[in-house]
Amino acid sequence: MVTKLSEYIKRSIYLPGCCFLLLAISSSVLHAELIFSAPPRENASKGNETYGPLVNYLSYIIGEKVIYEHPGGWAEYTTNMRNGHYDIVFDAPHFGAWRMKHISHTPVARLPGSLGFVVVAKKNQRNLNTIKDLLSVKVCALASPNLGTVTLYNLLGNPVYQPRIHEVKGGFSGVFRSLKNGKCDAAVLRDSFYYNMDPREKEQLRVVTASSPIPNQTITVSPRLHAKKDIIAQRLVSVCLLYTSPS
Repeated sequence: MVTKLSEYIKRSIYLPGCCFLLLAISSSVLHAELIFSAPPRENASKGNETYGPLVNYLSYIIGEKVIYEHPGGWAEYTTNMRNGHYDIVFDAPHFGAWRMKHISHTPVARLPGSLGFVVVAKKNQRNLNTIKDLLSVKVCALASPNLGTVTLYNLLGNPVYQPRIHEVKGGFSGVFRSLKNGKCDAAVLRDSFYYNMDPREKEQLRVVTASSPIPNQTITVSPRLHAKKDIIAQRLVSVCLLYTSPS
């Protein structure tokens, strides 16, 4: 995920091609010091490598210094988000939707395509056939609030009844390894990860259930940047030769 994200960002700045899709345009007050952040999926060094080109480009198009602030963990990230500490955030759509509803953020761009997740089990695990069968077993997943895990909770529909989540580190590769090594009975994987697996590995699995596609990762800006959000959106789109969304 991080590698692909880094490639998307670098491509958006240095090469023509599809990267961000225009989502919104409008106006308000510019804040002097602008903070960009993203989820703590990597360490600070990797975060700077991944997001540095995008931060530099945002500084250029906004005309103010934008800095990348690496959160020390999920607790720090979500607390800072709730407190309106970040001016520009690039993360999954459930976070973006929360900011739009609660702290008046506005979406300006998103990666193309959509996000989806599958819950898989080993092919010989015949007792898992529907989403409700997961309630009686252990499921390997990334720690909540990862969107895949949140999506699993949503698929089950009732917050009272939840599966036993075995939290795994190491991305979806780590989740798959944990399933393969018998740490759990089922696993939540990104659909693109599953469909691009080695055919010999995929042959040993079967899909128990799959989510509907949702919008891809999104950049939102705080009210402090409302006066600049049209410029941000247009420049992110134009530098990539992208398609604008319908008005």
